[in-house]
Amino acid sequence: MNGLVVLIPYTTGQDFYGEWDDGCEATTSYLPIFIETLEKDSALMTAAYAACVDYRYVAFPSSNKTSQEWEIQGYSGTLEEPAVELPNSEEAFEILDPGDCFCCASLEDYLVISIEEMLEQVQNSPYDFISSQIFPSEEDRRRMWIEFNDWSIRKLSDSIFDEE
Repeated sequence: MNGLVVLIPYTTGQDFYGEWDDGCEATTSYLPIFIETLEKDSALMTAAYAACVDYRYVAFPSSNKTSQEWEIQGYSGTLEEPAVELPNSEEAFEILDPGDCFCCASLEDYLVISIEEMLEQVQNSPYDFISSQIFPSEEDRRRMWIEFNDWSIRKLSDSIFDEE
């Protein structure tokens, strides 16, 4: 299946309003989203639309900044009404509700990579994706990795785990 993966950072150590929790050192991981397009701008538009209009995985205050970036980059229409047909997308797993987890919606923080790069990055740095600070229990992490692997097989046609 052809497409790109957009990696959206999610961070521990901030509450929903972006204030730092003094007792916690911040760490960043990524929520991977598969976008059925090979055009980077279209992938970014799709991720920003889902992030800011659907509020699926970002905190509300960041939507204004993304809307401004959308305008600066000259994307068609507005963030709320893109004026182009956006491709299908699907995130690898669902991040917990905002609180301990804050997802940033600044387009400059999104990484757009190929499927091959995504699989290589997961193999090299698996905890860049599922943070032990956000998912502290072994059971939660195991469930997330199963979800992540199911998504990888379905969307990337490859398992993120080495076959043994």
